[in-house]
Amino acid sequence: QSTNTIQFTPLFNSEIRFQNPVWFGDAPGFTNRFVVLELRGKAWLIERTSAGDKKNLLFDLGNELKVGGGSGLLGMAFHPKFFENRKYFLNYQIETHGQISTLLVERQFTPDFRNDSGESRVLLKIPAVTDSHTGGNIAFGPDGFLYLGMGDTGPQRDPQGHAQNKLLLLGKMLRLDVDHA
Repeated sequence: QSTNTIQFTPLFNSEIRFQNPVWFGDAPGFTNRFVVLELRGKAWLIERTSAGDKKNLLFDLGNELKVGGGSGLLGMAFHPKFFENRKYFLNYQIETHGQISTLLVERQFTPDFRNDSGESRVLLKIPAVTDSHTGGNIAFGPDGFLYLGMGDTGPQRDPQGHAQNKLLLLGKMLRLDVDHA
């Protein structure tokens, strides 16, 4: 009779902690750099070095975000040519004059790949009905397009039929060509 055991080992040293982490990924082209997103808008660059792990703030969107329900900083995707163009993409929610919207934003690392350049370009701004069912995941497919799983924004069971309405971007799997206008 065999017994299977599972052993958990921390990825980083015990001093590195996060508040409400929602996304983790490695920085393409590097074997020792990782990014962690926190729901409330902070992104951390973690670098594993021979001297120990280092945690540096990549950016903080906390003043821009709508956090609550299913809203906040929810997703990140690196461009397939990230090591050449340093571009990455974020999915998060904002609230302006009482209107909640999901933003899909293009950003860029600095040439040393250790900081955010501070520049951004909004690719999509999708008005929402509530702060729930916002979706969140973004990823590049093998076809080079960026995919966004956009929620119907609620309420429960999509009573207004947003997902069925072909004129709305709500409740859809969206495919975007981020390299062409």
